[in-house]
Amino acid sequence: MRFSPTPPEVTTQGHFAGGEWRADSAHNQIVAVTNTGQKAANALLTLHYDNGEKSYEMQQSIQPGDQMWLNVASLIRNRIADRKGNVLPTDLSFGTYDVQDLSPGLGSLLLGNLALDGTFGFQAHPPDLPLCCVTIDPTWDPDYITFEALSGFGKTLPVNVNGYNSCTGTLENISLDFFSWWSGNTAVAQVTKQQVKSVGVGTTTGTAEGYVIEGQGSNCVETIVQESAPITVQPTVTITIQSSGTIPSANSARDAYSGETGTYNLGPILDGLDCFIGYQATGALNPSDYSGTVTLVRTKQGSDYDGVTGTTLLDSYPAGTDDSSEAVFEVTTPTNGVVYDLDAPFQLPSQNQIWRKRMNFFENAQLPDGTYVATEVPFYVRFSCKWGSGGSTFSTDVAGDNVLGTGTTKTSWNLQ
Repeated sequence: MRFSPTPPEVTTQGHFAGGEWRADSAHNQIVAVTNTGQKAANALLTLHYDNGEKSYEMQQSIQPGDQMWLNVASLIRNRIADRKGNVLPTDLSFGTYDVQDLSPGLGSLLLGNLALDGTFGFQAHPPDLPLCCVTIDPTWDPDYITFEALSGFGKTLPVNVNGYNSCTGTLENISLDFFSWWSGNTAVAQVTKQQVKSVGVGTTTGTAEGYVIEGQGSNCVETIVQESAPITVQPTVTITIQSSGTIPSANSARDAYSGETGTYNLGPILDGLDCFIGYQATGALNPSDYSGTVTLVRTKQGSDYDGVTGTTLLDSYPAGTDDSSEAVFEVTTPTNGVVYDLDAPFQLPSQNQIWRKRMNFFENAQLPDGTYVATEVPFYVRFSCKWGSGGSTFSTDVAGDNVLGTGTTKTSWNLQ
């Protein structure tokens, strides 16, 4: 004998929940689960009782076209153990049940149910059926994909489509139900099943098309949907700091620098009044033919000192203090794959005083939207400037002073 689904509009799928059953001297319920698919289904039928606090689980592999049968009264009366060794209480008379296909994919289970009632003579009628579990809010994971061109292109990223199960509220990976995956621009990224590969700088959209379960109650259908996520492949910037030699002619900000310092030279500079240490930050882009705007930005942390002996704290700057250069000292449109930032920290001591600078800097690179595209480079400037009647000079009273270096420096006046 075989069971047909009742009522006929019940859908074929992988998860039903909330069906009710009764089993006592006048009632019983018989459930048949049919595998309508082309491969074996791993079916799990769970009876819930004691207000949902306890459960009884029957698991069975169902071959294509075959059925799994469950007679609730027989399970209780014959003390049949479930897959975990549990038996149903002999005085149990009602509860709920759900059915789930544990195999990957949407599932291919079809329910048949028959409720038996002997209260007023023998009757058989369709019972309250469980609800089909629909997919809520299917979304790419991650829902925004960003690549950095750190070492050329060809980097891949695994992706999924996830959705919430309406019956359990859990987030489930439903990627196997999506059969078509593509990119809106294969020159930026290639999209294949559950994978995105970077190709070139730019933005595009990845899309996946597949099946989800939609509907209400026990009447649900498989629906084809398309889910998308933005993909961005960013350039990256490698930053170097130069504090000797001459500013190259390719750096169009060099004249603005010279106007402040009186020279195109980098490193220690004296102009009669001020003491400078000039440097150039160079950002090399990958790919080198990237033509978009890239700005080198900088923060600082440290202290300035003044006084006759240069030991009085003048100013203190916490970490993260913005110190980015004015636009005239920057080149933000790449020239031969390079952008620049020029700066020359200085001190102008008062008469008969020593002024000291102890400053840590942190250089990075940003796109116009604020995205950082470089590994931050720490470097420091420390020097002491002494007033003299013949002009200011670098003071050498503190060992290791008057240099620019990579890394960080101590910021006390004596570098201790």
